Amino acid sequence: MNFTELNNKYGHAVYIPVTKAERPTRELTQIVNETRARLQETLEAVSGITNLRRLAAGTFRSPMARKYGGRLVVLVGYGKRNVALHAENLPKRYFTTAEEAAVYLSEVLGMLEEGQLDEMLATRLNELKAAAKHARSFKKSPKGEGVSYNRATVVQEIRNAISEVPLLQKWRELADAA
Repeated sequence: MNFTELNNKYGHAVYIPVTKAERPTRELTQIVNETRARLQETLEAVSGITNLRRLAAGTFRSPMARKYGGRLVVLVGYGKRNVALHAENLPKRYFTTAEEAAVYLSEVLGMLEEGQLDEMLATRLNELKAAAKHARSFKKSPKGEGVSYNRATVVQEIRNAISEVPLLQKWRELADAA
């Protein structure tokens, strides 16, 4: 086999762009299922507490509840960071007994299954999509279009902005004259 046969048999002679695989977008049903799973996990963890006062704060782990100052703090949220769904309708709740927290969580789980939280989850989904779109706007396009933000360009933009201020120009003239 010679080099011509080898090159004809394997690969391409010209660059062939690879299309990026599209990631599936998040849907409301996916967010509802994830929130339901996290609520059920929290409900199981809270239901397993026998004596809240004797439970060490560092040993209790659950997605939507934690022990703080001798009581349980429950925040119904979404995602790994448990961002609150709606601060006015579902604020952070404090419970002195695990039974009260379990009843509250089961009521919220019932509301989720009935569809009463769908509007809040849809709002959170739209916020996440808007944040992702905003973050993608700062990326440099593959063809070199757009603005690449690095330290040098940011510093130059700041210098340009400062040079437009008349008072600073006057101070610079005085400093240069001295």
